Formats: sequence, structure tokens, C-alpha cells
Amino acid sequence: MPIWENGRGWGSIRDRYTDRTELKKVIKALVNTPYEALDDWDDRSLREWIHQYTDDQGVVDLFEFISVLECMTDNWYDHSASDNLYVRKMHFEERGTAAYSFWPGQGWDGMWRDLSDAIREHGGELRLGTSVERVVIENGEVRGVAIGREPKIMPNEFFEEEILERPR
Repeated sequence: MPIWENGRGWGSIRDRYTDRTELKKVIKALVNTPYEALDDWDDRSLREWIHQYTDDQGVVDLFEFISVLECMTDNWYDHSASDNLYVRKMHFEERGTAAYSFWPGQGWDGMWRDLSDAIREHGGELRLGTSVERVVIENGEVRGVAIGREPKIMPNEFFEEEILERPR
């Protein structure tokens, strides 16, 4: 996995962990951990879980970089161990690797465009940058969202009149 290092340019994540036995210890511990046990790590960091098995910062970096690439979080301290480890464990069991590509066929922009088109085609309205106060549920189904009142804006004519009447 290529990574950018300020001042050094592009490099490989493998350069971060020099002792593969440390990585293998963490992988073995994860594969041997039942999924149910990962639930105990909802409120603790991925870094804390990994440090039970190794102090190798390169191994920590690998797991945290993968989580950032998967768009789970931006910062290491926001990485819930349970969410990250559940996905890593699943990947190791399914394909024998920590992660695999999941790039949308039409690209990220195309995926979001398709989603917004589907919302509109089904009578929905899409508003970006709008805060939602609550999800509206009727008869056990989501019917929409309630948004706050939008700020009132005075008509442009009001301000023009005020400016014109003001002495210079």
C-alpha cells in the first residue's frame, strides 16, 4: 500500500513495519478472537487493542491507514477498535488479507450521483448542508426527516430602500 510521508514523498507501508513477526502476532490474535468479544471494544481505540499484542508502531500504522482509506475515520483516536477489527477479521477470514479494494465501478462521484438520482426518482428531495432535527418514523417506517426552520431573509428591496434613503 503506497503512503505519502511529508518530506520523503511516496513510500510503502511495508517500510513502516520491519519485523513481520509482529504483524503476524496481531493477525493471529485477531483471527482467534471471537466476533462477540470484539463488541467489548466499542469505546476503546484500535491502537489500544493492537498494543496488547505489539508495540511496533508500523503495525499500528498499517491498521490505522487501512481504516482511514476505508473512510471509517480521519484520526487515529476516532478509530473504534470493534468496528475496525470486525472488518479486518472478516477480510482475513474471507480472503486472507487485511483489506481488499472496494472502489465503486462508476467512481465515488458517480456513486453519489446515482444515489441522488434514485432519491429524486422516488419523490425525495436532496438538500446538502441542511441540519436534520429528527428522523420521522410512521408505522415503523422511515417517512422522512424534520429540518429546522430556515432563517428568514429580508427581501432585497428592503435593503435597497434603506440604503437609498440614507444621507451620504
